[in-house]
Amino acid sequence: MLNVDSSATLPLRNEILSRFQRYLQLPTQQPFPQYELAIDHLVSWSREIFPSLNSAEWEELSSGVKKMESYNAAITVFRCESTKPNLILTWKGKKPELGSILINSHMDVVPVDESQWTYPPFEAKLETITESDGKTKRRVYARGAQDMKNVGAAYMEVLKLLVNSEYKPERTLHVIFVADEEIGGQDGWGCLIGESQAELWKSLNVRFGLDEGLSSGLNSDVIPIFYGEKATWFFEITATGNVGHGSQFIQDTATEKIYRLLRDKVFPFREQQQVQMRLQTENEKKKSSASHVISINLTGLKAGHTNKETGEFSSPNVIPRTATAVFDMRVATHLDLHEVDAMLHQWAESVNGTLKYLKRSMENGLTDLEDEMVKRFLKVVNSKMTTNLMIVPAGTDARFQRSKGVNALGYSFMPFTQSLFHNNDEYLDEDIYIQSIIHYVDILKEMLLE
Repeated sequence: MLNVDSSATLPLRNEILSRFQRYLQLPTQQPFPQYELAIDHLVSWSREIFPSLNSAEWEELSSGVKKMESYNAAITVFRCESTKPNLILTWKGKKPELGSILINSHMDVVPVDESQWTYPPFEAKLETITESDGKTKRRVYARGAQDMKNVGAAYMEVLKLLVNSEYKPERTLHVIFVADEEIGGQDGWGCLIGESQAELWKSLNVRFGLDEGLSSGLNSDVIPIFYGEKATWFFEITATGNVGHGSQFIQDTATEKIYRLLRDKVFPFREQQQVQMRLQTENEKKKSSASHVISINLTGLKAGHTNKETGEFSSPNVIPRTATAVFDMRVATHLDLHEVDAMLHQWAESVNGTLKYLKRSMENGLTDLEDEMVKRFLKVVNSKMTTNLMIVPAGTDARFQRSKGVNALGYSFMPFTQSLFHNNDEYLDEDIYIQSIIHYVDILKEMLLE
């Protein structure tokens, strides 16, 4: 369908890259993503793919849900929060009674420090690179080039190619673009599977889900496939202590208690988990994988009197009554979450402190690798490349699908690509992007069969 090495396809490649650049240029960075711009762009793009939608009109289905529909496609926009719309593009299958295939991507990207970028992060600069052997290649620099506007844009290109080839899917396909994945997803996937959108979720009739993965690394073509993820826990421990003048040796202060907490509990546990991570395998690459241990990091400290307007310390000579340490913990799938919870309460009690969860997932489900549709996906992917099934050490939207009983996998086609998720000068090579489209075509043609 596409020959990456053929110069005859250059005009087509340029068109595809141009559409990719336009999507990357949408300013959807947190904390103030412009989702309405993204939705308008995706609606227009969807109508280009499905001309039958050009004569369709919006219909309000319920509070926060509107839909336009034609004989072969539909666009649904839903929201639980007024400024955070989400979009579902549906390609109707010949056998709608069959469970559908759902492929997901998120519209938002993480913030950027433009001073650390070679090119403006939302310009989507296309640069020609000369390699050591004298060969040239093109790459796009932009926030979201890897995480994960590349995947969402590639899905749209796949639809365009399949529709134009007059391919007719047997199963219905839902292509979803959600908000707020980068900050927890509560107004994206959390909205879709929540009580207010129960009818919408049921109507999707999802049989198999696909979400994001990671790049393989610069010198590797082994693609990770995620079949589960660690539970994400954000929490804080607050200690209360004696107060007094900063010139005195006050005993048992709040900050001293937090110091003891870190010295005696948190950092020894963290070191023990790192040792366990290195000992769990003889594979040198996997010695740095935190997928099967608990990772914990101190991400914030709060103590002292501050100016409410400026946030600056206002009374440096006053020993504070309270001090708080904030943590990011990711719990491996094989561990008992209630036992981990008990450990954290014991930590807090050791300094006569209090434990407060800022975010805690008590669901840690895994995708069933023996499921027929999962095996179908793995078969087509493994026939074309080397993959590595693993637990993602961070969090993705796939956890929402798994919580509803959907077997979902995380997969992004990015071989020989340096992982620059959330990093400066995020980029994707042109050839990798084009190849991903070809690859997703093969995957979806197989998955959309009966």
